[in-house]
Parts: sequence; C-alpha cells; structure tokens
Amino acid sequence: DDMEDEEDDDEDDEDDEEWDTGLFDRSSIIRGIFARFDRDGSGTIEGNELYSCLWCFGKPCWPSQVDDYLQMYDTDGSGKIGIKEFAAICGVEYQE
Repeated sequence: DDMEDEEDDDEDDEDDEEWDTGLFDRSSIIRGIFARFDRDGSGTIEGNELYSCLWCFGKPCWPSQVDDYLQMYDTDGSGKIGIKEFAAICGVEYQE
C-alpha cells in the first residue's frame, strides 16, 4: 500500500509540473478561461456564466449546484465570482 501511495504522489507531482511548464502557468490558464466567460469585462462572472465556465474547466455540475458554488466561494458577498474566487473553485492559488 505504501508503494501505491508513493506512486500516486509522484503522479500528482507530474500533474503539477505540467501546469507550470512552457509558456503558461496556472494563473495564466485561469485568466484565459475566466476572460472567455467575462464577456462584459466586468471582472466577474454570474451564475449561468459560472455554470458554463465550470464545465469548460472540467468541473461538471448541475445548474442547481451553481448556487452552492456561489455561496461557498463568493467571499466578498457580491453574488458574483471574481477571478480569485474562480481560481479557488478550481483549486488553484491565483497570482497576479
């Protein structure tokens, strides 16, 4: 079992390395995806946009779950998701 755990850890490290190699880092990827859905350039995305955005980022959910994401991650209480909040949903520490 310990060997399997070590192999899993190695796979996680490889995934992290893939994120941070080449021309893009995690924050760049998040910015690109987020900008695609922030059509008005307001710096936030709302419920229906968040639903589409989550699917694009590989986090499929039901429309009813979007409200749960908003409640959990809308740290400023705006009712919308900013880029840092979106990064948190995706499990990425956002750096400007």
